[in-house]
Amino acid sequence: MLCRGTDYTNAKPYGHGIQPPVEEMIEKVENFINKNNYNYVYLATEDSTVLEKFKEKFGDKLLYTNQMRFKDTGDKWLFQIHNSRENDKYLRGIEYLTTIYLLSKCNSLIAGRCGGAYGALLINDEFEYEYIYDLGRYGIDDK
Repeated sequence: MLCRGTDYTNAKPYGHGIQPPVEEMIEKVENFINKNNYNYVYLATEDSTVLEKFKEKFGDKLLYTNQMRFKDTGDKWLFQIHNSRENDKYLRGIEYLTTIYLLSKCNSLIAGRCGGAYGALLINDEFEYEYIYDLGRYGIDDK
């Protein structure tokens, strides 16, 4: 499960895939795991609010990495936010790649349309089930 938030949903970058509301994704995942008897949900997200909502819903069934997450980036992009952590840019890159690699190792994929979802599909083109939301593109198909 890949759920984008923060700068992506705030800034709505022109031409990029419109992301579904987190509540809609939670409902889709819940229906899927109940129907298919999955024991765990792996969540890839940079958004701490998204993570908290998934934790509330899935509790101990939720798996995720211990990475830097953000709550509200305002009008800033993630790359514009600087952290005092030593080697922050490098570590964020490693965290992102690790998250996408782990996502690619899951049995199924549910995601909004974004680069991370396509990265997981490039690594693993044999998911048992895949669902990529296609809600159009920001600035082109949104109303």
